[in-house]
Amino acid sequence: MLLGLAAVFLNWSVRLPWDWYHSAQSIRMNEEDDLHTYDEDSEDENGLSSSQTLEEVPEDEASEPISPPPRTTRPSQKRETATKELYRHEIFALLSCFLSRPSEGLVSNYNLTIFLMASELRPVSHLIKLVQSRTLHLQRVVNANPYSKVNGNSSYDLKGLLRRLEEVEARGPSSEPTANPEAQLTGKQSASLITDVGAPKYREMRWKGESAFPAPTVIAAGVNFTIPSREPGRNIPCRVLYPSKRTTDTDRKQCRGSVMHIHGGGWVLGDERSSDPLCQFYADTGDLAVVTVGYRHAPEDPFPKGPEDCFDAGEYLVKNSEKDYGGPLRFIGGESAGGHLSLLVVFHLLKAFSKLDLCGLILNFGCYDLTETPSHVNTGNTPIIPPKTLEHFRNAFLPNMSLLERRSPSVSPYYENLAPFRGRLPSALFTCGTEDPLLDDSVMMGTRWLMAGGEAYIKIYTGGPHGFVAFGEALKEAQMAMGDIATYIEQCMEKLDS
Repeated sequence: MLLGLAAVFLNWSVRLPWDWYHSAQSIRMNEEDDLHTYDEDSEDENGLSSSQTLEEVPEDEASEPISPPPRTTRPSQKRETATKELYRHEIFALLSCFLSRPSEGLVSNYNLTIFLMASELRPVSHLIKLVQSRTLHLQRVVNANPYSKVNGNSSYDLKGLLRRLEEVEARGPSSEPTANPEAQLTGKQSASLITDVGAPKYREMRWKGESAFPAPTVIAAGVNFTIPSREPGRNIPCRVLYPSKRTTDTDRKQCRGSVMHIHGGGWVLGDERSSDPLCQFYADTGDLAVVTVGYRHAPEDPFPKGPEDCFDAGEYLVKNSEKDYGGPLRFIGGESAGGHLSLLVVFHLLKAFSKLDLCGLILNFGCYDLTETPSHVNTGNTPIIPPKTLEHFRNAFLPNMSLLERRSPSVSPYYENLAPFRGRLPSALFTCGTEDPLLDDSVMMGTRWLMAGGEAYIKIYTGGPHGFVAFGEALKEAQMAMGDIATYIEQCMEKLDS
């Protein structure tokens, strides 16, 4: 019996240190592989070999929707510290493997074996449990998803936003007359729906933070300027944001090119200052100057006024980007209505400039079919933009236009004939959340892009509402999307250097 107990103890004393060693070594080696992958510029993140190009992929493989890989980021200081401590664990575990080898005296001397088992079994077992617990904690730190943590101090609380939206929409227009109607429209207690107060007043309320949404953030470094319009005596307001590292006029003219950004807002809301944080993100990611266009809005200026302003701005950037921003027009993109206008601009420029060579398109939850897709018809009361609100925006932009007229490619880019652009379509990234009535627009437009031989990445984020990329501090889906967008921009720019 004593020999059996001694054998169990000796097996335990030899096996556990090796288990500890292999556990620490495995997670450290995985982490070092990740670091090596990050620093290896020649590695193909899409699963292709470094010598294989997209054109060499078989047609049946290249035509499938391919999503860009999750964005690879450098480990934080906390992760690096944890990795170093895991390395120390590995060394200590390896030493313990040699120190734990049984001596001849331990096997032959029954009294010594009993003494060791009685005096050291419990404390050593407890010590190893503590070390293993610490090792598991370090493993969790090393493997933590950098996009999964939400800033708890964020002033932009998604739940609070949704609650405010529900309160605003529940109030609706009052049926009781008031002696002072203007007083109803100036405070946060008034109804802020566009149908109640009118578009001009609602725009003013949004800038004052009196609507369900907080006031837009304006970055002081942004520069306002104008672009000539096709209409004599009129200019189009625009705004440009440069990479944060470029602060002088001379340096700013040495960017790697420009981005044409078109803001969202249902063709009714927003202006060239509405998307400063997102534009700054694009600028810093690609070392690009980002120009956002202040196009005319419905209902005061319905279709085709807004698209015409965007066409004029696009033509201006094609002709002047090299001179003003150090490189050609590289990207075009926008959100919601801005995504719709972006595709109209792309098709316009492809027809007007035979040598147009864009790096890519960044199209976030755009509206590409202005009739009605299944997701629009079948979606319930979704947050941010319910189907009823979406229909109100469409009717303001396209007053008295029939469904047949809305199917014109000049109105709905989904119906554009892509065959003439085969071989010329730029790469495109389509993003959308599942809780968005415009989900079908992104999926179907991206699929048509692939069918026409273009490169398209369709990224769908489970649980994401319309406009979710603006909630970067409150939604992990927004953080994931921003990571994917940054990866897409970086990969497109890397192609210029290859």
